[in-house]
Amino acid sequence: MIFRLVRGWHLPLAFADGSDLSLQSSLQALTTYDGVLHAALCHGVAIFVLASVFGHISGGHVNPAVTIGIAAAGKLPPLDAVLYIIAQLLGGVLGSLMVRVLLSYDQYVAIQGGATLVGSDVMWYQALIAEILTTYLLMQTILMTAVDESTVLAPLAIGFTLIIDILAAGSISGASMNPGRSFGPNIVATIFMQDKLADRFWSKPLDILPWPIARCSTSCWHV
Repeated sequence: MIFRLVRGWHLPLAFADGSDLSLQSSLQALTTYDGVLHAALCHGVAIFVLASVFGHISGGHVNPAVTIGIAAAGKLPPLDAVLYIIAQLLGGVLGSLMVRVLLSYDQYVAIQGGATLVGSDVMWYQALIAEILTTYLLMQTILMTAVDESTVLAPLAIGFTLIIDILAAGSISGASMNPGRSFGPNIVATIFMQDKLADRFWSKPLDILPWPIARCSTSCWHV
């Protein structure tokens, strides 16, 4: 199961990151509407497929923030949560390595290693607030559709929520909503792009912050 988690996360990450190159010729293009739309559709559809394919095996976990939230809700044993997170982080690194293998160095630099970066003229706290809000919406959707009251439409709802979040905050914070999604590209880019490293958004681990709010609001909704 852990192997499936690693495999299930690194492949879509690689294709999603690599797809940026087909539309953008520079990092700055990621902040244009077309660039954000392309990224939103690619990642949203990827998560929809992942949740549909792996949901019955492992719950479709590809996000450490979501795993922590579900574990805190009592729906996942703590040990399993730790193993899931390790697999998610490893999958992120493997996916990023695949991107590096597939692209030339110039192409790799053009997309900044697939990292999620703060938009130009955006302060770090603005990006952090955007991440908290978008991650909250994503986790709220997951808790309401795939955990407390599982529905066959859960993968579709989660995928569309991801699309909405990226469209809303992609040009602000990169709309990661996922510490594992940012961890892999940052680690690999640190290895291969030491001479061209841009400012990295290492505060992505704080994406775990919205889970208690999402869990609380979900509980209140059912009262």
